[in-house]
Amino acid sequence: LAAAGCEALLVCCNSVHHEVAFEALRRAVPRVLVLHIADATAAALSGKRRVALLGTAFTANENSFFAQRLRRRGLEVVLDEPAARAELDRLIYDELTVDVVREEAASWFVARLERLLVRCDAVV
Repeated sequence: LAAAGCEALLVCCNSVHHEVAFEALRRAVPRVLVLHIADATAAALSGKRRVALLGTAFTANENSFFAQRLRRRGLEVVLDEPAARAELDRLIYDELTVDVVREEAASWFVARLERLLVRCDAVV
């Protein structure tokens, strides 16, 4: 990557950001700045205090790498209700990953966002 002129790399895949995988990636390209997705997100949330974290079960849980990194940057992380998190996980894996986009799912998601934004400064 560095030989090709790459100066920085941001991988937009939460799975790669598991600490072991992320550090392995960082060591594999030592001359390239490898940005962590949660650190870049936290930087973009400057001035925010309380953020809701949405995503698959891997990302949006109390002990996820993403939640931990956001907390280390001083953010309070709020998770949606367990049933809503399970439904979002289902929508992502059973519908969105197979290119199924339904109006009902979009409406459900917007309603979740609106509900979370009553309690939070931002939603990730």
